[in-house]
Amino acid sequence: MNGYFDKFVRKIKKIPDNKPKKSAITLAIGDKVNPKHMMTLFYFVALAARLVEVDGATNNKERAQLVKLFPNFLGAKIRIESLYRDAVQDQNDLEFFVSKIKAIYPRNKLLFRQIIDNLIILADADAPVNNHELGLIQKLAVRLGFAKKNVEKWLENYLLQNMGDDYKLLGLSYKTSKQDLNEAYREKMMKYHPDKLYSYPNIADIYLQACRQQYDAISKAYERLKDKI
Repeated sequence: MNGYFDKFVRKIKKIPDNKPKKSAITLAIGDKVNPKHMMTLFYFVALAARLVEVDGATNNKERAQLVKLFPNFLGAKIRIESLYRDAVQDQNDLEFFVSKIKAIYPRNKLLFRQIIDNLIILADADAPVNNHELGLIQKLAVRLGFAKKNVEKWLENYLLQNMGDDYKLLGLSYKTSKQDLNEAYREKMMKYHPDKLYSYPNIADIYLQACRQQYDAISKAYERLKDKI
């Protein structure tokens, strides 16, 4: 192993399994540490870093999504940005981190699927999912024992998960105001408008197809809700 993860892993391995205790590393991560969980989390952050960097530097939206995703991953409380900064500078590749996760949890398909789902959410945080991001997630999925085609289906399911509920589709509560409705509608239309989507280079076809469905569904949802609110 090389890079910024060396010291972290050595310290984590010294913590007795299922016997959390205070240590230098817990001051940066949280009060309680399960070694297997924390090592897996560390490798997961590294995978996220590889995904974010595949199409350029991290922006504020991606950073906010990282913070939102990771505190609940494996029940850990962490300071994700500190781990992420180290992950970006580490020289190990995708294969290395996947192999480490599989060594800790060799047949945990539920965990592997959670990793894929969270990376899909991260890829969608800043801009439409492009072919570079999709390709990296598919490569990771194959290494974790899934078929490439599954990733496209999971991406589509994520994008269309709120179809059938007008409020959720627009990101609204059931006690929303007319002003909130109009603001949400404008924001969604800007995100999913075909003209804007076509302006992004290398956008993934499956993402574009799902967004077309979203655009039509959001327009219809708005028409229904504006007469109710």
